[in-house]
Amino acid sequence: FWSAFPMPGSNHSWYSYTWGDAHILVLDGEQPFATGTDQYNFAQSDLAAHQGDAWRIVVLQRPPYSSATSSSSSRPVQQFLVPLFQTNRVNLVLSGNTHNYERSHPLVNGAPAIGGITYIVSGAGGNGFNPFALPQPAWSAFRESSFYEFARVTVTQTALTVAAVRADTNAVADTTTISK
Repeated sequence: FWSAFPMPGSNHSWYSYTWGDAHILVLDGEQPFATGTDQYNFAQSDLAAHQGDAWRIVVLQRPPYSSATSSSSSRPVQQFLVPLFQTNRVNLVLSGNTHNYERSHPLVNGAPAIGGITYIVSGAGGNGFNPFALPQPAWSAFRESSFYEFARVTVTQTALTVAAVRADTNAVADTTTISK
């Protein structure tokens, strides 16, 4: 598999790269990531080394914030990684796992706050949908669970724009811009 689909880095599970004005850190939520693990240490070092980049984006499978069900938010990600993201001024966290689309307001410690991190679940790429079983919480800015979509990220030196694009019509269903 890794011969056909190699990933950057040496372990194929977590890695980072720079794309234009953005530094992207990809983490593996299926491998240990608690404080002190190899993956946590890699993430901590990597984010610290890229504080001068215009944008820091993290990609991981399990969403720290999802309002689909009472168990769709990853408590371990909230416990171990969200504080690391906040300390290292991450701008955007993209995740999947929950089969729908949801965008948070900028959050600090799970509450809307100016200068916080925007979290996007872009999990409506296939395999059916996970409808929202819970009322929309205050931290959730937009959510949708009835069509397939993908997230289009546009990066410039001064703005980071994410659009949720419907797969059936190519219409933009939701958009947000994070500005410096």
